[in-house]
Amino acid sequence: MKRGTRWLGTAFTVLVSAYLVYRLTRLGWGPVLSSVPVSPLFYLALFAKILVLPVTQALAFGEMWRLPFRRALPAALIKRTLDKNVIDLSGDVYLFAWSKGNVEASSKEILLAIKDNLLMSAAASSAGSLLLLAVFLGAGVVVVSPGRTPMSFRWAVLGAAALIAAYLIYRFRSRILFLGRDILVRVFALHFSRFLIAQTLQVVQWAAAMPAVPLSKWLHLLAAQIVIGFIPVMPSRNLVFFGAGLELSNSLDIETTGMAGMLFAANVVVQGLNLALFLWASVAAKRAREAGAADVGINGTGGGRRGPSAAAGSPRESVVPDKGDRPG
Repeated sequence: MKRGTRWLGTAFTVLVSAYLVYRLTRLGWGPVLSSVPVSPLFYLALFAKILVLPVTQALAFGEMWRLPFRRALPAALIKRTLDKNVIDLSGDVYLFAWSKGNVEASSKEILLAIKDNLLMSAAASSAGSLLLLAVFLGAGVVVVSPGRTPMSFRWAVLGAAALIAAYLIYRFRSRILFLGRDILVRVFALHFSRFLIAQTLQVVQWAAAMPAVPLSKWLHLLAAQIVIGFIPVMPSRNLVFFGAGLELSNSLDIETTGMAGMLFAANVVVQGLNLALFLWASVAAKRAREAGAADVGINGTGGGRRGPSAAAGSPRESVVPDKGDRPG
């Protein structure tokens, strides 16, 4: 099953890549390459957007496991590269293996903490996505052609489903979630802030590349990117959005060649930065592993297993968390 999924992901990536090569060849490689952005702000925003996710993950690991930021960042960078360039959740598999050698906790505790981080990240991204789409629709930035079902009814159903899901999570939170309530709130806030910052940087990046294009069109393109992000377990999301952007350029009245040059440059730079950051993170993680054994534990968990006390050189100890720090 695992091998079949890997082959399907590879085949999908090859097909999307072949389609993009065909489209770019039809446009002409000369015009596309001449349309590559030259604005420094485009590349600065791109680099910042790449770092937002691993920085947030590293901070979240610090909340969960009391890990120093410099120690957690390499693992977060590798996790991001695997999730973005291999397949969703492959980074969490790596994180589990890495944590077993860097966190003083049982495999079950580590797995449950990773699960909670994944749930908080998904919940924050979904909440941010729905919020932005609702704002775009309400402001008339994005217009959806009405079908047989009125849009008001669709949003009512979506809202009701969200409320039911929120109630169920709240009602059974002590059975679903492992980490303490205060930690979960902080991790959720980190991921929600990360989502909004990343979307802002994305729009800044596009606007820097083609400043003559109205902001409303970039917000429409951002909405399309958010919708693509809702598709689960999709390999090569960047390539899929590349193709979607080329197809949407006509309907958005954006020069297709300019759009192609912008998205082509972004993908090339992203892959290069991913490789560079992955290599650096791999070396940094190896050095950290050689520097010492695991010396941190799960922070505020149901099992009450904590890391070392704050006093330097004091022995590790198990502390039962306060009731206010528990989900229930």
